[in-house]
Amino acid sequence: MKALLFIFIGGGIGSILRYLLSTLIIKLKYNSVWFGLATLTANILACAVLAFGLIAISKNMAVDEYKIRTLLITGFCGGLSTFSTFSLETIHLIQNGQTFNAALNICLNLFLCGICIWLILKSAGIQA
Repeated sequence: MKALLFIFIGGGIGSILRYLLSTLIIKLKYNSVWFGLATLTANILACAVLAFGLIAISKNMAVDEYKIRTLLITGFCGGLSTFSTFSLETIHLIQNGQTFNAALNICLNLFLCGICIWLILKSAGIQA
């Protein structure tokens, strides 16, 4: 039951941050440059937080590994990252005949999120 509460709190905070981030990027008129920039930003940020959480656990810097895993990694990162929105935005691009932008969206999300985690963990001397 404790795990569910931590996941709920972390997920709620991550979801609120995703909403605020999307609202800001849309307000600044950067979201529809080629694809969903707000979604890409949220996904990269979630990957960075996940990597730093893993560093804290592996270097025994975390006060409580259980809280880091449930509250931060599963809850917060799960609430912040958004695979479903990324998928929907990609489908919309394809339906609108923007195949190149859809492929770019896929490549940027996969590459930048993967490289983000890899670079952060590598800089800390940790293998994923």
